Amino acid sequence: MARKGKLIVFEGPEGGGKTTQATLAKDFLEEQGFEVLLLREPGGTPFGEEIREILLYRDFDLNPLSQMLFFYAARSEILEKEVRPALAKGIIVIMDRYYLSTFAYQIMGLQAYELREVYGVLNRHVVRETKPDFVFLLDPSDLAEGLRRAQDGKEELDTYEAKDLDFHQRVCDGFYQVLSQEDVKHLIINTSKSSKEETHQKVKTVLAERLGINL
Repeated sequence: MARKGKLIVFEGPEGGGKTTQATLAKDFLEEQGFEVLLLREPGGTPFGEEIREILLYRDFDLNPLSQMLFFYAARSEILEKEVRPALAKGIIVIMDRYYLSTFAYQIMGLQAYELREVYGVLNRHVVRETKPDFVFLLDPSDLAEGLRRAQDGKEELDTYEAKDLDFHQRVCDGFYQVLSQEDVKHLIINTSKSSKEETHQKVKTVLAERLGINL
């Protein structure tokens, strides 16, 4: 029987570099001989990609509860069709965002604090036992600069990139709050004070320790 895989999650506010670091981590682990599956949320399945389009690029002005339900519908699909089967085969799964982002964006960012109970119920029924083995929280620290990086060169901003700085500050605070409540191992990296290469080195060091890799 294949050894169970590991679930590594990259989280953070806009402009923290999580997508870049998730990709670099995948490349590094593959160079070490691991089989790796890189997924993004929302997305990762045909249904999830349709949901991504609705949530990020369609002007429906969805209320926080509707947003949350859409995210968990996509999450249920990606977990059942991609994440859990891969973990069962011993594959390392890297996620570019996961349920911690829902807390940070829909509850804290949108100030829908009444949805905490719904969030808990959905995690029990959708996420269940599929918790991250490790979370990297990439915090740009200078949120205004991070947001500028996220927006730079884009003809169309997504729903969340277009929101004001106060929203993004609440999101950042939300990540710290949810990590303090969740029993998940994690590392917070201030990416305003680390270059892309320095951040990648910190990620590699943690992955090496957890996966028995000699650097």
